[in-house]
Amino acid sequence: MISVQNHLPLLNGSNFLIAVMIATIFSSCAVSKKSTGDPNVQIIKADTDKNSKPAENKDNKNTPKTPEKRVVKTDTLKWKDVSPSYKPIQTGTAKKLDYYSKNNNNTQIFKDEYNITVLLPLDSDQSNLPSDTRFLQFYAGMLMGLEVLEQEGIQLKTKVIDTNEGNLGFNDRVEAILQNETDLIIGPYEREDIKIMAEKCKEAGIPIVSPWQTSTKITSENPYYIQIKPNLKDHFKKLAESTVSQYKKGEVAIIVKNNKESSSWVDHFQESVVKFSGIENFYIPVYVDQDTLRRGRSVFSKLLGSGLRAVILPSYAYDDEDYVIAVLKRLSGEKGSRSIDVYGMPLMYESDKIDFEYYHTLNINVVMSEDGGQDITGISKFKKDYLQKYGEIPGDEAIRAFDLIYYLGRNLWKHGKTFQNFLWQEDEKYLLTRFNVMKSRADDSKVISDEDKFDYFENKHLHILNFKGNTWQIKY
Repeated sequence: MISVQNHLPLLNGSNFLIAVMIATIFSSCAVSKKSTGDPNVQIIKADTDKNSKPAENKDNKNTPKTPEKRVVKTDTLKWKDVSPSYKPIQTGTAKKLDYYSKNNNNTQIFKDEYNITVLLPLDSDQSNLPSDTRFLQFYAGMLMGLEVLEQEGIQLKTKVIDTNEGNLGFNDRVEAILQNETDLIIGPYEREDIKIMAEKCKEAGIPIVSPWQTSTKITSENPYYIQIKPNLKDHFKKLAESTVSQYKKGEVAIIVKNNKESSSWVDHFQESVVKFSGIENFYIPVYVDQDTLRRGRSVFSKLLGSGLRAVILPSYAYDDEDYVIAVLKRLSGEKGSRSIDVYGMPLMYESDKIDFEYYHTLNINVVMSEDGGQDITGISKFKKDYLQKYGEIPGDEAIRAFDLIYYLGRNLWKHGKTFQNFLWQEDEKYLLTRFNVMKSRADDSKVISDEDKFDYFENKHLHILNFKGNTWQIKY
């Protein structure tokens, strides 16, 4: 069984739809078995006392004592568990999976039930509704995935730890996180926290999955670290392959900020093209600052009139969102009747600030590890179930969480505690995400000359999505 115990504080808020979702997920009552298909996910609040020890149950020392409920006064709304009013979720036709693990006597690898710890920055100690529901959506989508896994006979005991609560730094909590018999860790979110956790898991021999961070410098020679998002340079390489196959030298510009990091990006693009086509200086580098975009009368008119057919915007961080939008606005306004193709990073797919008209007028293409909702039937079913369960329309983060826990749970059950070593055999497509996890090395890897060694596991699946009509379609 997947054991769930929820003891987060009650919340205040005015948005009824979100309120219903929060009340269902984070009610001070236990989540109803009727509404969740009998998942029990234990939410652990961070300990604020550095010297405190986990409470022991007199009957079973391995079973944590049920925490007392905390009562938080609410001003405008009385919260209650609304989940009994909803019917059980049925996401697809579940069937029991008869994996060979159940017939394997190697108890060091296979178990009847696996322990998963999820590290999420939920801010559960706040009495107001969080302004950003991204991680609430992730948590809710994960719960739905756990339900389906349980219907398939996969036994996972899941514990969620709120990494944003309490006064202690993450480093002070690591030992407590690793105290129990953990078989898999998902998270945490922050880059530095991932570095710390990856090294601890390497020492302890526990697989750790990073759903959000993408870097070649998190860890090294670590056969337990699994990175779900391909690294930045893999994204650049895919963009380079796509543009070189469609355009000629001098027809594509790379627009970046005028700084050292952006200059290195341009160099990487140029060098990538040389490696797989032998063409030097394929791209036209264009360095444009935010001030120029705001004040300049004409920024790209001359460039657009020189036979240019496409531009690449390699900015990927949310800190660059305003910069990317400003470039798109300029390109759209200055191109006139000219046709121009724009290529960019997942930021251009995920941003909710980009004016819808830009997707059409600029023929936007995005490099992604996801399919952009190609499984229309499956996603529609998921959204309907999610709305029925939580009273809220899910975003992509909820679907990603469903895909991730479903993928990891099935492979953990099939291959046991060392499941990461078998992921290369799978090239699996889920609702939104495709997983093609392979061994990977950092550019400056110490083991780059040894074919048998690697630094970490990484999802290598990438393709180019093109916005056509009103949907995203796979282009390359």
